Amino acid sequence: VESTRRLVAGFAAAVCFAAILVAAWIARGISRPLRMLTDAAHRVSAGESYEALPVASANEIGALVEAFNTMHRHQVDRIAELETQGRKLEENRELLSTVLGGMIEGVIAVDQRERILFANRSARYMLDLSNADIVGRPIWELVRNQKIVEVTRNALVGRDNVPVELQIPRAQTVVAILASRLPGAPCPGAVLVLHDVTDLRRLERLRHEFVSNVSHELKTPLASIQAYTETLLSGAIDDPTHNKAFLTRIDEQAERLHKLILDLLRLARIESGKDVFEVVAVPLAKAVDVSVEAYDAVARARRITLDVEPPSDNIRVKADADGLQTALDNLIDNAIKYTRDGGCVTVRCASEWQFARIEVEDTG
Repeated sequence: VESTRRLVAGFAAAVCFAAILVAAWIARGISRPLRMLTDAAHRVSAGESYEALPVASANEIGALVEAFNTMHRHQVDRIAELETQGRKLEENRELLSTVLGGMIEGVIAVDQRERILFANRSARYMLDLSNADIVGRPIWELVRNQKIVEVTRNALVGRDNVPVELQIPRAQTVVAILASRLPGAPCPGAVLVLHDVTDLRRLERLRHEFVSNVSHELKTPLASIQAYTETLLSGAIDDPTHNKAFLTRIDEQAERLHKLILDLLRLARIESGKDVFEVVAVPLAKAVDVSVEAYDAVARARRITLDVEPPSDNIRVKADADGLQTALDNLIDNAIKYTRDGGCVTVRCASEWQFARIEVEDTG
């Protein structure tokens, strides 16, 4: 019995020792890949890269390792794709910012809370905004113009907007503003496009004034011609004392009308932008003599002395002959027109370095 007890005890001890070894080996086979998975998970969460984990067995642990490797490969591919898209978006953003920054039109983008997301240089200049960082600030805080705020809010709620013109007092500009709602639900914001129409409105005003002046100038010679013609038809044509004088006046007014028409044609030619000037070498003394000779009779009729102080040498200037003649005619005509009878009009020419100077002085 004692011998059998010792044999059983020894056998039990051997079996227990063998069981412990087997359990340790099994535990090590389970814990090692789990530690590797844990370490890999920590590295992934920290944004680090690692090599694919080895699959040591085909059991559940091996399937878990294989699934983890597959997940990591998909994650790496997705991250690379997102990085590529991010670089493209950044390039597009820089390109769009460069394009919008170089536009003549002003562009302002606001979000649904009316905060400025972007404003190019033209918009800052038109609205007289400071050079400080304005992104993220409400547009009503910076602009302080009720019309702009109304246009922005109408665009955010989806109302149709028409261009609105407003005067910017400090910048002395006239700006036309059109707002558009950005697509999306809910509305992500709106874009305001600003056009500087200051020069356009100024030209329209000048054109209006010009048309009014020309209409008046055309009406005067036409009225004179009509009056002289009616007088001649009423019987003055048979009066040898006055008929020639009336015909002379009609001829003068017709010539004046012809000059006005030529001025209109010349203006149309200038506005067309084609073949406006033909710059050639023009003798200055000859151009002055032509203008003075054209207005000499008018000056004598009003007992106005028309003096010419010619240059000491033969000056030739680079200019458009017709344009120079028109300028001289206008100056001499105005000088005679606004000088009292018995006055004096003096035309001087001189050279100064590379330039020529023409002066028309009157006693009006």
